Amino acid sequence: MSTYNGKSSQQKKSYSWKRSKLEQKAATVLKKAGLEHYEEEHRFCDRRWRFDFAFVEEKIALEVEGGIWKGSVGGHTSGTGYTKDCEKYNTATVMGWRVLRVVNSQIENGQMINWVRDLLGYSNEEDPFPVDNPIEFI
Repeated sequence: MSTYNGKSSQQKKSYSWKRSKLEQKAATVLKKAGLEHYEEEHRFCDRRWRFDFAFVEEKIALEVEGGIWKGSVGGHTSGTGYTKDCEKYNTATVMGWRVLRVVNSQIENGQMINWVRDLLGYSNEEDPFPVDNPIEFI
């Protein structure tokens, strides 16, 4: 059984990495909400696992789940893909990360932004970037 020391590993840039359209949409919404202090493709352990977006100091990870309606043909929705995702997310949790998994509708309707803000500790009164209608971002 592997052991993890709870620390993020050294970041390695992948030049073959390309954001999906859904990840681009999430990045746009985060930036327009003023939540820009994240790292993209943050490697969080000695495995090859990376988070789509990570607020590293706060240990908050944001995973954008695409292809959820493809059934067993989708990489993350197949039995093997789902099992691997469970291992990744559970390892992150054991390491102290709080992982938010979001889909397109949650990006569009503002739930993603609300969840991130809640985890960052913003209340409605002290939120430096209030959003009345998150859907306007898209």
